[in-house]
Order: sequence, then structure tokens, then C-alpha cells
Amino acid sequence: EQRAKFEQEKSELELQLQRMSEEIDNKLEASDSSDLTESDRERIEQLEREKEEIARRKEELEQEFSTFKENLEAEYEENSRRNQEEDIEVDINNLDRSGAQTFGDEAQVTAQTNERIKELEETLALNLEEINREKEEIALRKQQLEEEFNSLKINLESEYKNEIKNELEKTLSVNLEEINKEKEEIALRKQQLEEEFNTFKENLEAEYRSNIEKDDISKQEEEIARRKEELEEEIARRKEELEQEFQSFKSNLEQEYKNNQEQEEHTRNDEDVTKTKQQLEAEFRAFKENLEAEYRSNIEKEKNEIKNELEKTLSISMGDIEKEKEEIIKRKQELENEFKNLKTNLESEYKKAVDELTENFKESGINKNYEKELEKLRKEQEKLQRQIEQENTQDFSELEQKLKDTQALAYEAQAKHKDIIESPEVDDSTKILIQKEKELNDKKIELLKYNIKKEEDERLIAPTRKFEETTNSLDELKLELIKSRNESDERDTMKTMLNIKKVELDKIAMENELKKLRSEVEASKMEKIAETIKENKDREIERLNQIIEQQKLNLSASASAVPPQYPQQPQTPQLMNPYMQPQVMNPYNMQPQMMNPYMPPQVMNPYNMPAQVMNPYNMPPQSMNPYMQPAQSPIPNQNSNREEDIEIIKSKIELAKVKADIEFYKTQQIDLSANPPKTPTVDKGPINKKDELMKLS
Repeated sequence: EQRAKFEQEKSELELQLQRMSEEIDNKLEASDSSDLTESDRERIEQLEREKEEIARRKEELEQEFSTFKENLEAEYEENSRRNQEEDIEVDINNLDRSGAQTFGDEAQVTAQTNERIKELEETLALNLEEINREKEEIALRKQQLEEEFNSLKINLESEYKNEIKNELEKTLSVNLEEINKEKEEIALRKQQLEEEFNTFKENLEAEYRSNIEKDDISKQEEEIARRKEELEEEIARRKEELEQEFQSFKSNLEQEYKNNQEQEEHTRNDEDVTKTKQQLEAEFRAFKENLEAEYRSNIEKEKNEIKNELEKTLSISMGDIEKEKEEIIKRKQELENEFKNLKTNLESEYKKAVDELTENFKESGINKNYEKELEKLRKEQEKLQRQIEQENTQDFSELEQKLKDTQALAYEAQAKHKDIIESPEVDDSTKILIQKEKELNDKKIELLKYNIKKEEDERLIAPTRKFEETTNSLDELKLELIKSRNESDERDTMKTMLNIKKVELDKIAMENELKKLRSEVEASKMEKIAETIKENKDREIERLNQIIEQQKLNLSASASAVPPQYPQQPQTPQLMNPYMQPQVMNPYNMQPQMMNPYMPPQVMNPYNMPAQVMNPYNMPPQSMNPYMQPAQSPIPNQNSNREEDIEIIKSKIELAKVKADIEFYKTQQIDLSANPPKTPTVDKGPINKKDELMKLS
């Protein structure tokens, strides 16, 4: 069995070695050796060292097992040899002995055999204990190796994920930089072409004006100039028509491109761009040839018409005709030059339009890559959000346990408070004092809760405002996108779409940060409120325990004292006070028999109140009852402590002040609940009162 267990552990170690070797080989095959960093190489070397350590440990275990096996076999052979020798000796002794001696020798041999069996059993038990101990050591080492392997695996996975994330971020930043560079180059090229076109246009207009000034010589030249102007108007009109046709052709082409882009957005590639470009070039060449043929025919018609009109209307010589012919040839050359310029401009505009379409195709491809990167980032954001929610759940479970502890402490304080209020051993003045202290403490806790919530909510103001601004800017960009699409401005549309995607990324990040901050604020609120309630309840329990101990001492002292006896003389309450007001005579609404000065002190002052409470105006007994003279003045309470009485009076005065402050707050309509107004409109009076209330509490 021990050998089988050794073989099993050996096979498990071999499997671990094989898995580690395969993982190392896979890592090396997946990444080129030139891309490995210094930390990766060190990690691979560390894995190799651990692999060698496991192999060495395997050899040690095999060596230990073989040694253990050899020792066990040697011990078994030694025990067998000894048993055989002892059996031979027993047989010889049995043959030599006879009778009763033989039976005695057999008993002795049996006893020796039993002792030897016990020794062998003890040796076997020791061997089993040693085997179990080695087994536990092997299991412990196996567990350590598994933990090291798991930690190594987790670290490698986290490093690999971080590297992938960093590479994605770098790739995205490089793509955005390339897009921005291409945009800048396109804008610069566009500006250069516009400047060249304006310069060429100005030169052409200047040359045209100079030619017009030279032609104003004679009537014939005026007629030629008139025809020239008509021809120029016709050419301009035709040019405008051609430009309009080209613009309509361009707009139709762009509209067709947009439709094709919407229909084949996922299947378009660079081959489609090349085919479309070749098709457009072929159509433009055909259009250009037709335009040239039509222009030549128009020139020939105009030339013939001018010639016929001149022959009909003017009687000129052949020399004049030759001159006119030369002028016509010259004009023809000028018109041909203008046509060449027009053709050049049209070709440049066509190339410009084709380049813009090609760039749009490229940008749409970049847009696809950008969408992929955006989807990856959104997945990362969702993963981060789930991780934050999991951490918040764990934090809130700890806070929930803390709140449960605080609630148990509050229940304990409430139970102690109830026991003191219901206890007959506590006097009424102490009960009133405890009740007022409890009300004051509850108000103090509400005020602290309000301050904590207000302070924590202020942390959310700036991030919330920033998130709202981002949302508003995103809405503005979407409106701008709709406007640019209506105006058929493809470049601005693409730019606005990229800006919208960037702002959407920022909005997602801000939303996650705001959720995290809100959870932190809620956790901070709960934690601070729990700590505040715990501190107040601890102080309240300590105070109640002190009151209970003091009442026990007072009760034991009053029980040990013997009260004096007084004769009881019943008296009607009508003779007690015919002139004084009831508030002065009986400020605490006591029963009439308790006001009787002839009764013993226990009846007259059953709660051991001080003299100031029983007689707040320090009246003599005659003033208390002018119609009767007391047989004997009431003996002051021997058990009352003067310092304690003074402290009780001070506490009552402070409670009266606090009660007045609370009434003042009620008149000001200030809410101290969990949802107070954000900006309470109070003057410095109530704020100072609040400070005094905090100091008193």
C-alpha cells in the first residue's frame, strides 16, 4: 500500500511537470523571442528553475522510497531469521526435556514467543507512524507546489491581460493620431488647390481684359468684339451648363456612393474602391470626348455663321477677308486655349472629387476599426463595472454587519432605559432627567446625521455637473450631425461622428466613475452614521449604568436609616391655601395629602426632592399654610447629598434651555430630519443656537 501511494504521488508530480513544460512551450511559441521583455525572460527562467526543483524532489522521493523499501526488506529478513533460529532452539529444548520439565519449558517458550510478538508489533507500529509522517510531509509539499503553481499561473494571466490591454490602447492612440494627421494633410492640400485656382483665375481675367482693350479699334473690330462677347456669353452659358451638369453628376455620384455605402457597409473593400474609380474615369473620358466633339462642331458652326454674316452685310476686299480670317483663326486659338483651361479645371475638380470619395472609403474603413476598438473598450468598461459592483457588495456586507452591531447596541440602550423608567426604585426627578437626556441625545443624533449627509452629498455635486455637461455636449454634437447630413457635407459628417464617439467614450467613463463615487458616498454615509450612533449609545449606556449604581447606593443608604415618626392629623384641603395660587402652592401637581406638613417626610417628600423643588420660593411654613401652625417642622432628608442636589438642579436648568432652543427651532420651521433643505434660509441667530445646542449636548 505504501508503495502504491508513492507511485501515485510520483505520477501526479510527473503530470505537474508535464503541464508546466507544455505551458512554457506554448508561451514561447505564442510570442516571438524578440518580443520578450526582460521580466518575461526572468519569469521563464524562474519556471525552469521550479521545474528542475520539482524534478529533483521527484528523484529524492524515489531515493527515499527505495531506501525505505531496502530497510523494510532487511528488517523483515532479520526478523524471519531470528524467528527461525528461535523455533529451532525451541524444538531442540523440547526434544531434550521430558515430563513435567518439558511442560515447564513449553510455558517458558510460549511466554518468550509472546514477548517477541509484542516487540515485533511495537516495531511495526513505529514503522507505520514513520510512514504516515512521511506521507503527511509529502502531502504538505504537494500542496505547497500546487499553491505556488496556481499563484504563478494567476500572475502570468494577469500580466498577459495587462499587456494585451496596453497594446490595444497604444494601437487606438496610434490610429487616432494617423487620422488627425491625414485630416491636417487633406485640409492643407485643399487650401493649396484653392489658392492655385484663385491665382489662375485672376491671371485669366487680367489677360481677358487686356485682349478686350486691344480689340476696340474700328467698327469691324466692334462687330467682331460684339460677336466675341456673344460667343463668350455662349461659351460661359455652355460652361455653366457643363458645370451644372458636372455638379449634378457629382451630386448624383455622391448620392449613389452614400446609398451604396449604406447598403454595402459591411462588404465594401479596397477592390470596390478601385473598380468604382476606374468606372468613374471611363465615364468621364467618354463625357470629355463627347464634350470636345460638341465643342468643335459649335466652333465650326459659329465660324461659318460669322463668315456668312460678314460676306452679306459688309462689302470688304479680299485683304480684309484675309485679315478677318486671321482674326477668326486667332480667336479660334484663344477659344481652344480657354477650352483647354476649362478641361484642365474640370479634370482637377474630378480628381479632387475622386480623391475625396476615396478618402471617405478609407475613413469608413477606419471607422470600422474604431467601432471594433470602441466595442472592446465598452466590454472592458462593463467588466470594470461588474468588478466595482462586486467590491461594493462586499463593502456593503461589512457595513451591514457594522450597522447590525450598532442596532444591537441601540436595543441594549433602549432596554436599559426602559428598565430604569419602569423601576420603582428610581425617583421621578431622575426619570424626568433621563427622559430629557434621551430626547436631547436623539435630537443630537438627527442633527449629526443631517450634517453627515449634507457633507457627503456635496462630493457628488461637481462630478454630477460635469456628467450633465458631457451629456449636453453629446446632444449638441448629435444635432450638428443631423445638420451636416442635411447639408450633404460628408467631411464634416465624418468629423462629427468621430467626435460623438469620443464624447460617448468619455460619457461611459464618467458614468462609471459617478456610480463608483455614489456607492462610496453611500458607504461613507452609512459608516459615519453607524460610528456616530455607536459613540452616542456607548455614552448613553455608560450614563445609565452610573445612574443605576447611584440609585442602588441611595436605596441602600435610605434603607439603613430609621425615619422619625410624626402624629398623623388629618386636615381638609380647603384650609391649606385659601389665598395663594395653585401653581405656587403645588408646582408639581402633587396630591393634597403630600402637601401636609404634619405628615412624616416619606409622605411629604416621597422622592427625596431637594428643598428648592418642594418650595421653589423658599417660603416659611407659615406662608405655606397661614391658618395652621405646624406641630413640628419637617426634618430635612438626612440621606440627600448636597452636591448631587446641585448637579440635578444644574441639569434641569440646562434641559430647560435646550427645550427652549428646540421650541425656537420648531417656530423657525427648520427640519432636522433625514431630508433637510439644501440651503436653509436662517439667520445667524438659529445657527448660533445650534452651536449652543451642540455644546450643551
